[in-house]
Amino acid sequence: MLLSKTVRMITYLTLVATLLFVLSGCGAQPVEAQKEQVETIAVSVVKAEKGDLQKFSELSGKVEGQSEVNVIPKMGGKVEEVKVKVGDRVQKGDVMVRLESDEIRARLNQAQAGLAAARASFTNAESNYQRMQELFKQGAISQQQLDSVEMQYETAKSQGVKQAEALVEQARIALDSATIEAPIDGIVAFRYVDPGQTAGPTSPVVTVVNMDTVVVRVNVPETDINTVKMGDTVKVTVPAAAADEAFTGELTMVAPAADARTKAYPIEVAIDNKEHVLKPGMFAQVALGTRSVEDALIIPQEALVDINGIKVVYVAVDGKAVQQDVSLAFTTGEQAAVLTGINAGDAVIIQGQHRVDDGSPVTVQGGDK
Repeated sequence: MLLSKTVRMITYLTLVATLLFVLSGCGAQPVEAQKEQVETIAVSVVKAEKGDLQKFSELSGKVEGQSEVNVIPKMGGKVEEVKVKVGDRVQKGDVMVRLESDEIRARLNQAQAGLAAARASFTNAESNYQRMQELFKQGAISQQQLDSVEMQYETAKSQGVKQAEALVEQARIALDSATIEAPIDGIVAFRYVDPGQTAGPTSPVVTVVNMDTVVVRVNVPETDINTVKMGDTVKVTVPAAAADEAFTGELTMVAPAADARTKAYPIEVAIDNKEHVLKPGMFAQVALGTRSVEDALIIPQEALVDINGIKVVYVAVDGKAVQQDVSLAFTTGEQAAVLTGINAGDAVIIQGQHRVDDGSPVTVQGGDK
């Protein structure tokens, strides 16, 4: 019994001694090992490089034929023949529609007959006048008689013949108007009449569009109008015609004054369309270059951080983030043109920039190291 108590006491003392040894060993660790480890922030960087940058303004419009003519008859009448259909290519002067012309031809024939009679009457009046002049010289007739014959002669000349000629010309114009021709080279875009219908002088019978060149008309805000000029080359995107391809256009019209309704300045972009890929009515976007800069420092726009309205970037220098205030020429939505604040080759932080402060320790883990 006494031996058992002794064993338990020895075991207890051994455990206490072991614990004291361990505790004394921990207290002997160096002070440096007890210091807190300083946390660094992982960042990605890109080197600032000099280059040129252009800013574009995207403006929306629709494709239109450069020339689009609604062909309206000069007179009304029943349609006798339609020689074209939608999609036909026509040349200027091609006959497209004929109106019934039997009555017009009859009127022309009648006018021509009247003209022949008027000319015959004038010839007789002229002969009689010449004869009466001789008689007057011989004293065979009085001045009053001569004046009467002269009046008949002038009437036959000024009213009879000229009026008859006018009636013939009117009938001839009416007959010509019954044949409706293409006013321009182009494509028949719309056909509004069929044989048997009545055409009037107020409604079109055919619409012809010249599609060899198409135009896109857009409105430019006043803030950008002074950055464009006639002859500028622009890129035009027409998704319905070519989703992944931009067409090249040329500014052919820049309005000198703003539209009173929109307060914007209309411009016109012409695009070569010999293959007729672009169709009137298609939606189009014009990329209008409004600003440009050369030999500026170009960085991703995402690198910019706004601090109380001031644009700054953070540059990784010797393991630390250094805050730099920057002045900008402009931004494009993807890139920024920096005028002052950083130098070419600086490692600008583009990931982690919102987690650092000036002087924060950083570790570059991605980008241009």
